[in-house]
Amino acid sequence: MSDLIPYAGLIGTFVLLCGLLKFYIYYKQFNISILRFIEIGETITLFMDNLLGYMAIILPTSFNLAYIYKSDEPKIYSPSYSIFDTLKYHWMLSAILLAAMFVYAFLYHRYGKGVKTLDLLLLLAFITICIVGVPPLFIYVLRTCHHDFGTTINAKLLYLIFLCTMLTCFSIAAAIAETYKVKKHRFLSNVNITLKEGATLETSEINYFIGMTKNYFFIYDSKRKSCTVYKTENIDKLVFENYIKSKPK
Repeated sequence: MSDLIPYAGLIGTFVLLCGLLKFYIYYKQFNISILRFIEIGETITLFMDNLLGYMAIILPTSFNLAYIYKSDEPKIYSPSYSIFDTLKYHWMLSAILLAAMFVYAFLYHRYGKGVKTLDLLLLLAFITICIVGVPPLFIYVLRTCHHDFGTTINAKLLYLIFLCTMLTCFSIAAAIAETYKVKKHRFLSNVNITLKEGATLETSEINYFIGMTKNYFFIYDSKRKSCTVYKTENIDKLVFENYIKSKPK
């Protein structure tokens, strides 16, 4: 694991890009090109809502691949070694990681704001793939390139490729799931917006709040399939169904 520490900065940068990707895909479903409404410095906060989800991908993938590769490196290229030996020889590690990460996911579901069953199922699916599916595929690529193409791939580079692929896929899936919650289940429909001059923007299942950036917030008309953009400087208070988020005066 310590061998991967030098790549922490690179992974962190990619996580930020994944946050931006999720943000872009989500708003694109409402016909908004969100990039024109955000500031450069704001991008660092875009991944925060899914930070725990990203950690559920990064931690088991990094630990599992580092441990398996270090333990089995001398025999990985042996003809007698099967890609499924990663699960056979390390089933206890896989079981412990699955149990720990499943508990982590259920706590995330229980205490995270706005985390619904769909988010939990998505996270559990990715955790399972990371722990059970990625190691055999990782070994398969190493062995195939070595035996069939006579090339030895740098294991750390391959690890980064696998991790970045998983993070990208998770960001896309999370964006689609978020859109589904908002469009189909009206996740943000019960929001009252009080403006500084005292006027109130009441949302409904037809016209509903879909999100905000530092400088703008967005109301979507599902009947017309159009979005109205307002400036956040005019907001005095946002009242949600389960919590209140007030903008400082």
